[in-house]
Amino acid sequence: MRILIISNTLPFPITTGGDQAVVNMINSLQYKCETHFLYKANRKKDDIDATKKHWSKVIFHPFTESRSISFYLSRIAIHYAHNYQHNKTDNGCLITPFSYYTKNFIKYIQTTISSISPNIVQCEFYPNLDLVYALPKNIKKVYIQHEVHYTINEQRRNSEQNWGNFQDFAIAKLKADEIMAMNQYNAVFTLTKADCESLKKDGVSTLLFDSPVGIEKPRYRNACRFDNKLIFVGTGAHSPNVDGIMWFLNHVWPAVIKKHQDIKLNIIGKWNSEQISRLSQYKNVIFKGFVSSLQEEYDGAIAIVPILRGSGLRMKIIDAVNYGSCFISTSIGANDMHFEDNRDCFIADEPELFAKKLNCLINNADIRQTFYSNSEKIVTEYYSVEQLVTKRFVLYQKLLNE
Repeated sequence: MRILIISNTLPFPITTGGDQAVVNMINSLQYKCETHFLYKANRKKDDIDATKKHWSKVIFHPFTESRSISFYLSRIAIHYAHNYQHNKTDNGCLITPFSYYTKNFIKYIQTTISSISPNIVQCEFYPNLDLVYALPKNIKKVYIQHEVHYTINEQRRNSEQNWGNFQDFAIAKLKADEIMAMNQYNAVFTLTKADCESLKKDGVSTLLFDSPVGIEKPRYRNACRFDNKLIFVGTGAHSPNVDGIMWFLNHVWPAVIKKHQDIKLNIIGKWNSEQISRLSQYKNVIFKGFVSSLQEEYDGAIAIVPILRGSGLRMKIIDAVNYGSCFISTSIGANDMHFEDNRDCFIADEPELFAKKLNCLINNADIRQTFYSNSEKIVTEYYSVEQLVTKRFVLYQKLLNE
C-alpha cells in the first residue's frame, strides 16, 4: 500500500494537539505501508532534520512557493486576518478555513501524484479540506477530520445572544461548504465516535470511520504529586483555547486564588504578544511558550481543560494522563473520551462547580491518587498507539477493497 499524506507543514517541533496526532500516527504507520508526506516547506533546517530522524521510512515531498511580491502581500494579509480572528472578543468573527492554494501548489500536488501513483491520498486539517477538488477521480481520497469546524461556530452562536442575520447566513454557508467538501472524499476518518455520528446526522453521506490516534508510553510516568501549580496546554491560534482560558480566568480563577494565593497557572504553547499582554494581567498566570519537554511541565501539576466549544480528541488530556497529571475538564473537553466524572477525573461546566471541584482536587491527595490510577487504565485501554495504528491500517485496506 502506498499513501500520500498532505498537510500544511512539518509537525516538528510539535506545537499543537493536531501536530501530535499526525506524528503519533505516522511514527508507526511508516512501518506498515509506503508513506509519502507532502507539505509546504516553511520550516528551519533543524526542524526538517528532526522530522526525518523520527520518520526515517517516510518519503518527503516539500513544496516551496516562489517568493514574489504578491506572495508576500498575500501572506501578510492572511497573518493579519488570523490575528484579527483570534484576538477579536465579540461575536462578529467566525471560524473560517483561511484556505490558501496557489496555482503552483495545486500543480505540485498533481505532479507528485502522477509520479508516485499512490493508492490513497489523505488530507489532514481543515485548511486542506477543499484540496479534494484538485485530486484525481480514480484515486481513493481520505480526509482526517481533526475537529468539526462548523460545530465550533454553532456552539458559539448557541451560547451567545447578539447574533444577527449575517452570522446566521455565514454559519449556514460554512457548514454547507464543509459537508459538501467532505462528501467528495471516499472516506472521512474522525478521531471520536461522537464526531462520526454527528457528521452522519448532519448529512455527510460518504464512508465514515471513527479512527482515534494513540500515544506512546513515556519511559517513566511522573509520580502523583502536587507542587502548587496548574497547567493549561494549547496555542492561542486556536479560538476554543482562547475562549476556554478566558472563561476560566474570569469566572473560575478568582475562586481558586482566593483559597490558594500562591498557586500558579502555567500556560504552555505559542500565544501572540497581544494575547499575552491581555492575559498576563491576571494574578499568578505565567506564559511559558514552547517547551522542549511536556513531561517536565506536567510533573507536579494539575491539568485544566476548560474547553467550551469544539469537537475531536483532546490530546492535552491524553498527554496529562500519560505523564501522570490528574485533570479537570468541561464536558465538551472530555467528550467521548471514556473518562467518567468522579471516577477518573472531575468534569464540570458551571464556573462555581468547576472552581469547587478544582479546589477539592488541590486539597485532597487521596482523590488525586485515585484519578492518577484510574485515568491511566483508560489511556491504556483506549489509546494504545499500536492498537489504533493497526485499526487505521485495516480501515485503509477496507477502503481499497470497496
